[in-house]
Amino acid sequence: SEDPSTRPTGRDCYKMMLIDVSRAHFYADAVRDVFIKLPEEDPRSSVPGACGKLEKTMYGTLDAAERWGEHYASTLVSAGFLRGAASPCHFHHPDKDVWCLVHGDDFVVVARQEGRDHIEATLRAAYEIKVDVAVPEPEDAKEIKVLGRIITFTPDGIQYEADPGHMESVIAELGLAGGKGVATPGLKDESEVSASDLLSRRQTYHTPHSSSSNPRGEVEVFGADAEEDFPALVGDQMRQYQSLAARLNYFSMDRPDTLFSVKELMRRLSKPSEEDWTKLKRCARYLLSAPRLVILYPWRALSDTLCVYTDADHAGCHRTRKSTSGGAVMWGQSLLKAWSRTQSLIALSSGESELAAVTKAAAEGFGVQAVLADFSFPVKVEVHSDATAAIGICKRQGLGRVRHLATSDLWVQQRVRSKSLKLFNVPGKDNPSDFMTKHKSGPEISRFLKMLGVAPLPDRAAPAPARAVPAR
Repeated sequence: SEDPSTRPTGRDCYKMMLIDVSRAHFYADAVRDVFIKLPEEDPRSSVPGACGKLEKTMYGTLDAAERWGEHYASTLVSAGFLRGAASPCHFHHPDKDVWCLVHGDDFVVVARQEGRDHIEATLRAAYEIKVDVAVPEPEDAKEIKVLGRIITFTPDGIQYEADPGHMESVIAELGLAGGKGVATPGLKDESEVSASDLLSRRQTYHTPHSSSSNPRGEVEVFGADAEEDFPALVGDQMRQYQSLAARLNYFSMDRPDTLFSVKELMRRLSKPSEEDWTKLKRCARYLLSAPRLVILYPWRALSDTLCVYTDADHAGCHRTRKSTSGGAVMWGQSLLKAWSRTQSLIALSSGESELAAVTKAAAEGFGVQAVLADFSFPVKVEVHSDATAAIGICKRQGLGRVRHLATSDLWVQQRVRSKSLKLFNVPGKDNPSDFMTKHKSGPEISRFLKMLGVAPLPDRAAPAPARAVPAR
């Protein structure tokens, strides 16, 4: 908050606490008959035909995670916590101002001293736990690692960043450590599809033919993926591409500057080519030049509105002519979520692709709204787009003349008419979701990241352990 009396300082300020439960899945009672082979430590393990029947759930059994979830939920609810409606892993204690998120056996808690003592005592009475605390106080740690992400407390606010170990292992495995970086994670595809190739695709798509693999002459879809201009990766190199691309995909969830390029790498996961290998290495070389970005959450009063920015690149993929939707959810000046996704259907116009992007943005906005409601933070949702046609469709009722549009995209009209959603037109240069739909230049990437409240930092976060490169 901007009010000095409520800033995170002083003896009774809000602190973040991470509670880890040891051997969590062994606490819940088994509700079905599960028999196991006795361990060697059991003196009856050598008895022929002897086995054990579980009285508690055990790791690896089908219902262990579900039973553990119900166990810790009943423990917290009995202590006065309210369970979330959007997610059963959200808990809030309104009287003691405790917010808790549970992931597996990790409990992430934000509370003052009384609230921290209450939830720690509640969990310690039921489980064996370990506790870590972080806050910008002299006696506390300034950095904490939560679910693989690094959270740092500073006098100006909170910094949130991805674990650099994923990025570093990809760079090392590609043999690029110490190499030269590049300014962008990808380059715009300048190739064009010839008229003869387009005609060939249409004829191939619409003409049934018989073959040994298709004796009934059923229509087969070929398109651009049927013929590759570059040799396909095979064997170990294909598996290495899949492994590294998947690792970057996880890393990119907290790196909006790589969302589009990594999304394109993942589209080729089942059948990568040498061209895709080159694109993978370029993305890694970009991370050499931008190894550390943090999402900033400055100390200030919370906004009552979520601003969701969205954009679409119509028919941006030259292979399939599919469009890409991009978006970002902002709470005040801070980024909560960003995405870059290929639209499943081929849009017949830019207005249709932009409508799909607006629909996706509205759904994401309402999803985040529901999550914040679980923690008793009511917010409104606004969608900002530079697509006048899509906004016009959303503000009227029915299909109108655009009857080819899927009616599933028009539920947003009802939300607009009920005033639970507001739409605003934003100039393209002020729309930060633009660089999540296509490759942009280095200066443009820096400008959009600044708009999202994302900043580069030198060095390396202290809690991030170095990762060993797996042997191949």
